[in-house]
Amino acid sequence: MKSTIFVVSFLLLLFSIGFDFSWHDLFIHQIQVNVYYPHTRLCEGCVLLISYDSGLTQSSSGIPETPFSAIDGMNGENNASYILTQDSVNPDLFKMTLYYRAQNVGDDVRVILFYSALSYVSGNLDTLCAAAEYSGVQSQLGGDLSISLHPTTSSVNFYPHFCVESGSVQNIVDGLSVVEEAGPVSSWVYIPPGILENPTPRIVNTLVIVADAQYVSGITTIVEGMILSGSIQETAVVGITTTPDDSMRLKYLTPTACTVVGFPFPDFLGCADICPYGSGGGITHLNIIYNHTLPLISSLYGIETDRQHLAFSGYSAGGLLACQGGYMKSTMASRLHCAAPSFFWNNEEFPHSTLSFNPISNSVNFFITVGGEESGIVPSVQDTINRLKFLGYTEGVNLFTDIREGEVHSISSYVESLVWALPKMFPPQTNQIEYRETSSFFTFMGTFSPFSYFAIK
Repeated sequence: MKSTIFVVSFLLLLFSIGFDFSWHDLFIHQIQVNVYYPHTRLCEGCVLLISYDSGLTQSSSGIPETPFSAIDGMNGENNASYILTQDSVNPDLFKMTLYYRAQNVGDDVRVILFYSALSYVSGNLDTLCAAAEYSGVQSQLGGDLSISLHPTTSSVNFYPHFCVESGSVQNIVDGLSVVEEAGPVSSWVYIPPGILENPTPRIVNTLVIVADAQYVSGITTIVEGMILSGSIQETAVVGITTTPDDSMRLKYLTPTACTVVGFPFPDFLGCADICPYGSGGGITHLNIIYNHTLPLISSLYGIETDRQHLAFSGYSAGGLLACQGGYMKSTMASRLHCAAPSFFWNNEEFPHSTLSFNPISNSVNFFITVGGEESGIVPSVQDTINRLKFLGYTEGVNLFTDIREGEVHSISSYVESLVWALPKMFPPQTNQIEYRETSSFFTFMGTFSPFSYFAIK
């Protein structure tokens, strides 16, 4: 009895002098950090390093490397650097373990990966950066990475690259026709530099330009710059080239068959007038892109994607297909970008019919832009935006819109729309954390308690 009173009194004394004790400190979580990189590219005497803000974590695996405790933007008392341990089974896997307390769940840890020579060997970086002078340390290219501290996360995977700064554009001609004589007879794919240097299989963000890609091939240079600057995550681009014949385009870019002609077409025109070759082939177009073109690219270049990492994009009638068709086939892609979309199709069928009678969960994100000078398109675009908000979509969360003042209907406007949309579709992985100041009992007792192993220094 006396011992119980003593323990309670002791704890009350600790609380009274300002210790912020929480039983959550008893619960320690861990994350396995897996870094995949071709071991054959590692030169003699070279290693992979991880450097991170350690204010929230304490590693217990990996080799501390003091000379690298304050490198390249990771300076500060909370910084830690470790040599990653090569896996004994998979030589392309380098790993370590991070430990953190339950109170830190929900925070993010900023991470930078490095390729480094621990000892100078003449030319020992040549196998990686033939054109680069020896510098001792080469940080990852692209944006910083982050590790989200979740209670159920058991591992996180990174696929860094360090020196290859230029991607590759490959043309694919397979003779495929979507709807009889109309449809994509060729496509091209932009392979980002990270995949060229580090071809380890993984899921890759992929933007599919569903039509007119022959006019926007220059977008790959812009995308590459955004990747290397850290503005977006690693992203592949697939471009589908299509016929410039407007009448033929409507055959395979409209997601539904023409039933009524409304604004902005003249009243005296009927479906046969605006669609002499027919209409409604858009879903077939998407099916073939999804079931044929993407698997073909995967088999040729190892670019794998899934719904969560796939975006459809289009301009004008292509924008209609990307958003209305993508919404109708919502199991394909989670991100739909439409620039100056022809939402007036079938007398605004998309906002007034498709969205009304085909409700789905808000797991599809819309990115909608239109030029302020496109008077024939703006009303239907605004109606669509209003309808999406009525259905529960939230601006800045799963709905992103931009009515661009002064812009007209043009390919250059489409390119500018993509530059606006991409950082929202595939935002950078940089996530600077804010540290929590703690003075818990186990931190205080860390130098002489059994919990010192977990103490966050």
